[in-house]
Amino acid sequence: MTEEMKTESERVKHKFLHHQNQIDSNTKILIIGTFNPCSPNNNADFFYSRQVKRPNKLWKLLPTAFGNEDLTGLNRVNEKRKFMNEHHIDFLDVIEELEGPVGIKNNFQDAYIDKHATKIKWRDVTGEMRKLRLDAACFTRSTFRDIPRINSQIIKIEASGSPKMRRGGLRGISRSCHNYRNSPVSELALRQKCNAQQERSGPPRKSFAFEGPDRPDSPVL
Repeated sequence: MTEEMKTESERVKHKFLHHQNQIDSNTKILIIGTFNPCSPNNNADFFYSRQVKRPNKLWKLLPTAFGNEDLTGLNRVNEKRKFMNEHHIDFLDVIEELEGPVGIKNNFQDAYIDKHATKIKWRDVTGEMRKLRLDAACFTRSTFRDIPRINSQIIKIEASGSPKMRRGGLRGISRSCHNYRNSPVSELALRQKCNAQQERSGPPRKSFAFEGPDRPDSPVL
């Protein structure tokens, strides 16, 4: 009698699922990411705060755009939440939970997750957006070429402009927040914020990129 070979799998939830389920109703700018796994190897204590050799620069870009100090690093969750509340910014990822081969929770690459996850529980991003009166929304990747399953969800979000969303002032969803110098981030009013701040503080400074310039498709956690 031959035993059927079964591949072991594991289930991974979003590390900040509690926050995902409590988006601030006053949010005006919604930043949409992919997934932040609840894993012992993920040292992030908040969105886009994982500490690695080349950390994500979101918490440098956003505060600078609004004239606030750099909030990069761990143990600054309260400061980040205060900044978010003051400027009506919140975060939402497209994946709530997934299942895949053992070890998937320790692989932070979106491409690996997209290819190897056997089950994905998608977040109803468009449903959440319809509850809000947004001025802007954006994604944190510069391209989705290597993640077709996630890309299919992004396409749905991009095509979801309901009348209510338009009445709320949504001018369009930016495909990329990768680098506000080279992307349509002005649609999110971030470039205007940056320019206004630069006029007050002197000559323009070098643009900040969310991801490393030599790794345009690196994951952003």
